[in-house]
Amino acid sequence: MNIVLGKNFQEKANQLAISLRDVHEPLTIITEHGTYMEDLLLSQRDVLFNIEVKTLHQFEKDLLVERRMFKRHLYNQTQLVMAIRTILSHQDFTFFKISENPYPLIGEIITTLKRLHEEDIDLNTLPDHLLPLTKQKCLEINTIDQLLKQTDSYMNLEEATIDLVDQVSARIIVLGDDYPYRKQRAFFTALDRVTDVTMYLSHEEDDFVKSYYPGAISFVGEETTLTKHLYDQEKVNPIEKASVIIGGSPMHEVLKVTSDIKRRLVDEKAHYEDFMIVTHSNDMKDYLKDVFDREHIPHLLPETTHYDYDESYQAITKALASSQAHTFTDLTNELLLLPLDENYRSLLKEVISDEEITPEEYLLFLQMIIPNKAARQPMHDAIMICDFAEALSVTPRYLYFLGLNEGEVPAVMGESGLLLEEDFLQLKTQPLSLSEQLSLHEMEIMKAILNPHKHLTFSYAQADMDGKEKMPSTLMKRLYELYDLENCIPDLTLHDVYLYLNSSQLPDYPLNEAIDHYDNKPVLIKEDYRHLLGKGMSVSRLETYNKCPFAYFMQYGLKVTKQYDHALAAYDIGHLAHYIMETSIDDEEHMKDHAYTYVKEHLQDKYDDNPLNQFFIDHMIDDMAMNLKIVKEQLGDFTIAAKEYEVTGDLGEIPVLGMIDRVDTIDDHVRIIDYKSSTKTLDLSFAMQGFNIQMLVYMDLLIKNKPDLKPGAVLYFAMKRRVITKALSKTLSLHKPLSDKDVFKQYRMEGYAFDEEPYDFCKQLVDSSTKVRIKKDGTPYSGAPILSHDQLKTVMAQIVSYMTALYEELRNGHIDILPAKADNNAAGIYPCDYCDYRSVCLFDVFVNENKVIKSNLKNEILKEEKQ
Repeated sequence: MNIVLGKNFQEKANQLAISLRDVHEPLTIITEHGTYMEDLLLSQRDVLFNIEVKTLHQFEKDLLVERRMFKRHLYNQTQLVMAIRTILSHQDFTFFKISENPYPLIGEIITTLKRLHEEDIDLNTLPDHLLPLTKQKCLEINTIDQLLKQTDSYMNLEEATIDLVDQVSARIIVLGDDYPYRKQRAFFTALDRVTDVTMYLSHEEDDFVKSYYPGAISFVGEETTLTKHLYDQEKVNPIEKASVIIGGSPMHEVLKVTSDIKRRLVDEKAHYEDFMIVTHSNDMKDYLKDVFDREHIPHLLPETTHYDYDESYQAITKALASSQAHTFTDLTNELLLLPLDENYRSLLKEVISDEEITPEEYLLFLQMIIPNKAARQPMHDAIMICDFAEALSVTPRYLYFLGLNEGEVPAVMGESGLLLEEDFLQLKTQPLSLSEQLSLHEMEIMKAILNPHKHLTFSYAQADMDGKEKMPSTLMKRLYELYDLENCIPDLTLHDVYLYLNSSQLPDYPLNEAIDHYDNKPVLIKEDYRHLLGKGMSVSRLETYNKCPFAYFMQYGLKVTKQYDHALAAYDIGHLAHYIMETSIDDEEHMKDHAYTYVKEHLQDKYDDNPLNQFFIDHMIDDMAMNLKIVKEQLGDFTIAAKEYEVTGDLGEIPVLGMIDRVDTIDDHVRIIDYKSSTKTLDLSFAMQGFNIQMLVYMDLLIKNKPDLKPGAVLYFAMKRRVITKALSKTLSLHKPLSDKDVFKQYRMEGYAFDEEPYDFCKQLVDSSTKVRIKKDGTPYSGAPILSHDQLKTVMAQIVSYMTALYEELRNGHIDILPAKADNNAAGIYPCDYCDYRSVCLFDVFVNENKVIKSNLKNEILKEEKQ
């Protein structure tokens, strides 16, 4: 097989079309983009008499006809659903049981079977090491599969035709990006044995391709800035000028895009066919269709009608409600007496079986097999709206990429079917992994952006239709770096009536001028009341102000709190865990006595008569026995110098006080431990901007109060249960006994050590207690969380400088609605998702802003220090 690689699909396709300009022998091109390929070929030659452009299914169906294999056919949805329902009714399975509504399960079984056949995964022979649950699922799925194979029906056309390729003689060219499944690859490999096959793929790794296809590999085209750097972080010069549209919501985004298209139609004398809109969101396509239909803008989105609105379906529903029949055949015959649409009659004629079924279940069965109607009106001058996989154009167009929000583009790859990725990993043959599926999706995105274009416009929304904030995706942020993006603010006059009727803002209306005057930004707190904001200051209060000044004012100024309820809060569990650590680390034998004494004194009203709270508290207390064992192991040669140790002092000129959970010493070094109910890390970039500074500040105060000690480490010990979680992530096995070493590794503390050559302090840390690791030659591993004492001073100087300026703003009464947000969308910085005051502040995406927190400040500051 001849394999042609290159990440720039359009360049490969153009060169292919040029190479075929003077070809006269019979040739077949297999691609899912037939219209695009035909247009490209016709741009280089007048006719295509000798060149056929087919989809893979068309090619395979033609094979069946040529070889007169008329008895071979695919299972359709009706046949599959009926066959699997019959199997479930007559087989005694452990996992798969028939129920009053078995169709969701049947749908999952069909998805799983199709995936197994696409990837040519054989479940007849299972590995010995298979986990019992996975093995039982595989056995039952295989039983269903073997029973389905007893007919002349197939799950896909590759299975039905792979033995018919021996008489194919015409040269074959395959645009292979759309055919990633193993059965498709096997089909093309079989073709290559009997004729000349050339495979075009948008890959650059020849080793990866060799695992797909055997043959000689050649490369076409040069790498561009986009193909090289779309998915990395390397700094590059802007490729070209482009536009960005930012909508308040997805519908607002669509309205802005529509207005911009209307402007270009007039100003640039464009045609509708000069525009292509690319979006991965079905909701966005619905909004586009709604707006385009209302504005009489021609487009190529199909008109989809749900079967609920069919008169035939309504007649069937009414008839079944009064039917007394109880088999498929009897119910079908009754329904065929109704005046139904011919499509319904054809569908019902397939539903013949003596299997018993109630009229209620028969309706559920029909809902699974009746397809929705999708019809596209043929238009010569219309806007193309498509997904990334379909976005190919021979001629330059105005390209719009909509919905570039986090979690939407690139899409989040999800698992479907009854066998998940962790199940497949135990088999000899695996399907495409989630990461491989994401790579294919990212390739489609790149392919769409590489289209020839007159202008590029990217867009995203700042909130969803319910007003919940949405983030631009990492891809969108990268596009800001790759292109010279100009913010496009289209005139929404086109939509005046629509916006007015839907209570949206319009310029030049008196009411909206009044609305615009109120910008949702609180004024400064009057000087007479600023004392309510507090003089003495804890680090946690300062961090609250840093996250959002308005939330600080609500909590500590107005002292507005949530109503007390009997739900068990996270801080209830946290306080109990801290108490157990304090009282039981030296009295492990009486741990439960101490724990339930605390419950009686502080949580009795939440514990009594509440089985769910009792379950959580009892299990947490049981878990603490393991935590105490871990802590004693992690101590090593350290000595516990203090528990619940109070520190006071000044952070710059800010008076602060706090409590250290545990202070450990060894020789003249000290480390401080903070107990956490969940995993917590120390990010120095965020710490230098006022986040998670508590432990660093406490260490600074402790050393100032005890100058005979040297800073050793600041560490977080997470008290949550780990082992099951890690086992499920395949780090460990659920079915093998865990050694103490395995367990201790799961409880390694997060944080930083402070040391320098010869790293004597770090060598005294128990290997399983932290992520600080020293090589045999006495140097730390790359990436080890270690700071030199000079670096620690630099970090603390940054913290003091930042917090001093922040404290000054607080003392001056600034209570802006200004929630912090990391430039990499790091969780834990953005406070709004779980804020108790969200309904009060009413953050307005059109008016309010975020305080942007740099995620790479550590590298910048410490790099400057080295220089």
